[in-house]
Amino acid sequence: MEAPQPTPTTASPHFQFPDSDLIIRTRDRVDFRVHKSLMSFSSRVFRDMLTLDNIAPPTSSTHVVDVSEISSHMEAMLRYIYPLPSPIIQTLDQLVVLLEIADKYDISVILIALEDFLLTNTLWKKDPVKSFGLSKKFNLKRWQAVVEPEIVKSSSRVMLTMSSSHVGDAVTAEDLRRLEFYRDHRVFRAISILRQQSLSVISRCHCQREDDDVSSSDEESDESDSDDEDDGFPCASWETFVSVCQNYLISNPTTDITRPYLRTEAIERSTCKDARRYLITLNDWAVHQTQARIQALPWIFPAEYEQKKASLYTPRADWRERVDFGYDRTA
Repeated sequence: MEAPQPTPTTASPHFQFPDSDLIIRTRDRVDFRVHKSLMSFSSRVFRDMLTLDNIAPPTSSTHVVDVSEISSHMEAMLRYIYPLPSPIIQTLDQLVVLLEIADKYDISVILIALEDFLLTNTLWKKDPVKSFGLSKKFNLKRWQAVVEPEIVKSSSRVMLTMSSSHVGDAVTAEDLRRLEFYRDHRVFRAISILRQQSLSVISRCHCQREDDDVSSSDEESDESDSDDEDDGFPCASWETFVSVCQNYLISNPTTDITRPYLRTEAIERSTCKDARRYLITLNDWAVHQTQARIQALPWIFPAEYEQKKASLYTPRADWRERVDFGYDRTA
């Protein structure tokens, strides 16, 4: 019985250099005739393979290297090595294929080019969770620094979004803790700004005097009847507004607190009959000022996270001295 004939090969139309001394043969039997010197310079993996071939030279003058990639992927890779137009990247899947090839063959020029592309392109924003996993998996630190804030801004909890990513194995528990801390800390800072605003420069309201159980002097009573609103207490509606904003910010950290529905909800929930006038007429400026301060907050807090982590996970120096032992006295 005759042995099956091997599938014939075809030649790549763009990579058939007359002075080539290396053939890269893809899984779909396409031959790329390239140069050993250039491949060795660009890829440590090819350099190592060709070095081994030089120790035991093949019978043919042209080396043949079989690879598992298909021809379209190999051509995309070679276009970063040779002075030809690089592929147009339009999907994250294309990006993943190129990153995997660059990582497999240790081709730094591709990794650098792709990271530069990602820093100036918004393609990755279609799936920031997947993008964060890719930045971790392929150690693209510049891109990771850009992606992290987008993860923190996510409207769903970071822990849940990370678990659905097919590159989630590159994301560690430490990453999840850090991102959750960034998210929670920014919400805390935003609520603190809201509370500081309510205790300082906003207009005053007398509604809370009705709930004051402390007896007032005649002089204080006269002052309570004054038309000067700065002599009163903070309006109860502002605290309600803070509570409403807090709930929305926890759910979605990018919430704009100037949106009318937030004050409408606070007015409906407030015990102050003058809440609408207080929140909309008198203090619209204060709400916008507060939003501007919140918007100026950073999205990541590395120093604060390290401080928090140290306080949680660093044992006290004298912990060994505080360890004691008990004994069975009946023995």
